[in-house]
Amino acid sequence: MNKAKVALESHGTYIASCNLYWLDCWKNPAPGVPLNRLRVQQLADFYFPEDRPNNFFQKLLEVQVDVAALTDQPSGLVVISPLEIIHAIFLKAAEELGKAGVSAASKTAWKNALILGFNCLIVVFWS
Repeated sequence: MNKAKVALESHGTYIASCNLYWLDCWKNPAPGVPLNRLRVQQLADFYFPEDRPNNFFQKLLEVQVDVAALTDQPSGLVVISPLEIIHAIFLKAAEELGKAGVSAASKTAWKNALILGFNCLIVVFWS
């Protein structure tokens, strides 16, 4: 966390990999703009065309944090990117795990990904 704090204090941004579950996935950065269900479905199909997840999700997400609140185990980071991309991950997992006849390998891959969390690149803005 020291590198993050130094970068944020000197440059105002920090790019890192983080666990998806460090993010507050439900707080909408634009509460007046509803989630677009069709867009969520399109993103899910685009990023997860197969029945197994890729645990390193190479989509840049932007979050805002208070430098003083950063710990070695961050949580509740406020996402300022559109939330559709995050909800696409949850949607695809629900679709794949809910399919009749889903393979044991696919179930295990999705369950492990959801338990262990997805990693995603984040740009942190200092607040």
